[in-house]
Amino acid sequence: FIGQRATIVRNAVNSAVSPNIPFSISSNGGADFAVTTSTATLAGTANLAIRSILVNGIAYPITWTTRSAWSITIPLQTGSNAITIQGIDRSGNPITTATDSITITTTAQPGNLPIRINEWMADNPSPHGYPDPADGQCQDWIELHNPNSTDTDISGFTLTDDLSQPNAWAFPSGTIIPAKGFLLIWADGEISQNTPGNGLHTPFQLSRDGETIALFNPAGLLQHAVTFGPQSQGISEGLFPDGASATPTPMPNPTPRWPNTLAGPLRITAISRSTTATSLSWSSLPGRSYRVDFTNGSSPWQTLFPSIPATSETTTTSDPTTEARRFYRVQRVE
Repeated sequence: FIGQRATIVRNAVNSAVSPNIPFSISSNGGADFAVTTSTATLAGTANLAIRSILVNGIAYPITWTTRSAWSITIPLQTGSNAITIQGIDRSGNPITTATDSITITTTAQPGNLPIRINEWMADNPSPHGYPDPADGQCQDWIELHNPNSTDTDISGFTLTDDLSQPNAWAFPSGTIIPAKGFLLIWADGEISQNTPGNGLHTPFQLSRDGETIALFNPAGLLQHAVTFGPQSQGISEGLFPDGASATPTPMPNPTPRWPNTLAGPLRITAISRSTTATSLSWSSLPGRSYRVDFTNGSSPWQTLFPSIPATSETTTTSDPTTEARRFYRVQRVE
């Protein structure tokens, strides 16, 4: 009943305040145009069925100048920029008839490429997830990637999980992402842990049911945003290759602070026993390190090897034991 009445009310409102309003770009009459700046403001129209607008798959903050008129400021790359907009309804679904496109050309030389939101984990399981060094808890995290060949200072940039609140949290002075490097931020709501040596911590947490993460520069211009749906425990989502796609990809092998991979999850792949030792092999990521623990089934877990560096996609080690029964577990430590 409520759904039926809502439809009637919405249709009545649309009819009353925005009859026959198309979803379209009105800048320059909808025709392609050129600018001399590294950003452009797009204007257009939409009826009240539209809640948000994607620009080339990215959710940008919208300024509604009237009930049916909007504007969006977007960054541009030197040369021709093909722009496609897509209207999203109030249930979060794209409206197939609500699309338009335009090409904007600029001669401006942009600065560095935008920093990208590269990977995130909204359902980090305990005790076998990726722990926060500040308190040992497995909590939400976000990874940023610097696609540039030079270090990038993001002091004063802001990070949010609500586009209506772009200033939810600001990066402290001196925050630098190395060239082609990564930065990890804990979305754990524990800003008291923002002290030297404890990493970065936001006042908000991520929703495992899905939401939007957005990064703004100090001038308030959106640098990058991603929207994700319901999350699976222990599986991160991100861009693959690093920073190259606007479509989130599930990653069963999370790689915070490291390049993203679509390789399968960590698994013990082989085990064999001789009279003097046990040989153990597992799937690994080159450049990462792994810890091997053991127990005989009646005693607590003990660390056998605290850190074994991986040089290939399979790592093998040997345990010189004569114990009649032993269980093993392998965890990535870096």
